[in-house]
Amino acid sequence: MPLNLIERLMNSPTVRTVRARLDDLRKLIVAPFPERHIYIRASGEVRGMVLTTRQQLTFVAGTGVVLCWTVVTTLGMLLEALSANANSERAEHTRASYERLMANRDARLITAVDILAKSRADRLRTTLLLAGVNPDAVGKSAHAGKGEGGPLIEPGDPRAIAGMLSVNDLFAENIAAAATDVSTVRALTAATKALPLSRPTDRDEKSSGFGMRIDPFTGHPAFHPGLDFPAPMMTPVYATAPGIVSFTGVRNGYGSTIEIDHGGGFTTRFAHLAAIGVHVGQRIANHQRVGGIGSTGRSTGPHLHYEVWRDGRPQDPERFLKAGEYVQQAG
Repeated sequence: MPLNLIERLMNSPTVRTVRARLDDLRKLIVAPFPERHIYIRASGEVRGMVLTTRQQLTFVAGTGVVLCWTVVTTLGMLLEALSANANSERAEHTRASYERLMANRDARLITAVDILAKSRADRLRTTLLLAGVNPDAVGKSAHAGKGEGGPLIEPGDPRAIAGMLSVNDLFAENIAAAATDVSTVRALTAATKALPLSRPTDRDEKSSGFGMRIDPFTGHPAFHPGLDFPAPMMTPVYATAPGIVSFTGVRNGYGSTIEIDHGGGFTTRFAHLAAIGVHVGQRIANHQRVGGIGSTGRSTGPHLHYEVWRDGRPQDPERFLKAGEYVQQAG
């Protein structure tokens, strides 16, 4: 089929109408699921988590499958009992099975939440390990955010949950387990958001890595505390995590430099810049543009020199970039 004919078909009123209706349908489906914030009291602290639209749709879809399976199974059992004209004992057995099935429905939903939280927590632990951070220490050091909401569930006391919600002990234990895992995800998520996992520039090429190398000026081995990204002058430079600008200006050898404090002992440095677009004390968002690549200071050509420091010691930035790529791949 000729290309011009295909283009006419794709731009025809009918196709445009179908596209518009599909887009309206998508908006209708997504509208009831805006981003939501859930708060849980754990160990005397209020912790929260964010449910994105995508996560809610995934959970609803999974719940729908479980509910459909429950309904189909229940109807099958009832139809079998009616069609076979079973005796009273069989009818009683069917009713008992139905009651057990309905009693376990909510438990299945809570279990699904727990599985989702465990999976997310495992991915976040892997991310922290890739970045050289001990995930076991996160729960002790992370500060939960404050917020407003309704009654809070204390996950450490299943019996109290059972009495408050009028459910059996097994269901209460499932609720407590899910609440604990959600709380863990909240702490791990907060820890990963403070790590410099984003890329400092859109350029992929690197000219020098972290560690020992031959100094281009002296010709002797020297330690290189960061990564070099060659790029044209004024190529945008981005913050790699949220933080506060702690230094802007000229440092010996580095030329025009920006340093950002991300908390938790983490600091990033951007050097040899041609332009600085932020000021000391300014709060910076992740992937916010902070300057432009240049060749100031001890430099052989336009490039970004990027460093990651933790507790006063230089870290290999490549490790954090790989951890950020893992987070993106894991969704």
